[in-house]
Amino acid sequence: MSTIKVDTVQSSGGGAVTLTKQHAVKSWINQQNDVSQNNTNDSFNVSSVADIGTGHSSFTVTNAFSADTFASVASAGQNAFTDRFAQNVTEADGKQPSSSTYQVKAFDVSTGSTGHIDAFMVCCLGDLA
Repeated sequence: MSTIKVDTVQSSGGGAVTLTKQHAVKSWINQQNDVSQNNTNDSFNVSSVADIGTGHSSFTVTNAFSADTFASVASAGQNAFTDRFAQNVTEADGKQPSSSTYQVKAFDVSTGSTGHIDAFMVCCLGDLA
């Protein structure tokens, strides 16, 4: 069996394809964060999850980012309700993630506070160390 290792793939027009090692998602998680607390459905490059409080989770990556300025995107879903959303803690608390951890909070818009939610998903993009 052969193994091919490449850093860049070019399209037939000569331009770089965007899903190279510099542009692909480096960490993601799909987590159930309801009353049963922090059940990870699936993840990539996440070594551990910590429950910080109601609807507030911290994720540690297996392979650290090269800097704490990586980008992250969070979304949330609730089976019975539509007024839930997830927010990166950098937005919610003014805290910058470290190169090896990031946090997310799940909010209930109807109550204006954090709350447990059926699922939230987070993906992070940036260069790995």
